[in-house]
Amino acid sequence: MGPRGLALLGVLAGGLLLAACDGGSAPARPTAIVPTPTTTPARATSPVLATLDGGTLRVVRTLQPDALTADKLTPAGVAVAPDGTNIAMSRGAAPALAAWELASQSAGGWRVWWPEPAVRALAEAGRDARVVAVTALDWPDTCLGVRMPGRACAQVVTPGYRIIVEAGGKRIEYHTDRASPPHVVISAP
Repeated sequence: MGPRGLALLGVLAGGLLLAACDGGSAPARPTAIVPTPTTTPARATSPVLATLDGGTLRVVRTLQPDALTADKLTPAGVAVAPDGTNIAMSRGAAPALAAWELASQSAGGWRVWWPEPAVRALAEAGRDARVVAVTALDWPDTCLGVRMPGRACAQVVTPGYRIIVEAGGKRIEYHTDRASPPHVVISAP
């Protein structure tokens, strides 16, 4: 590099140094780098919890408005948010929606809802797990269809879910009622 190039480099470096120091004024605020989400998170002002048929539902993601069309969905009931807001739920077969998931239309798109026990089972199964299926059903007793030595089970119909989660190449089956944390029942390869 010749003398002219060195001089230009010196001027540029000095300018950067002055810009960085800014003559003793207050330091610049750091800026956060926020990754762009692949799905839109639920708005904080919208309910993220609701109840339907005695079970708690939770918003797990929001789809773009064009991801679903109302004519391809069937009504699945009206859920109630903690603030008393009614939320029309639908279900249907679509690439963006599993058959067991519920959807509700909102200003920002389609909100996808899962039963709270499915959210808990997924969290319990670990980071690389995925929910394969959720089936709402009535268990024949309070032991959720699983006999355990030394445990008495009341013979009363107990509404709940069978949740199948896949983690680490294994399928894990959870049985739960509508409110309790899920119980691991079967872990099969």
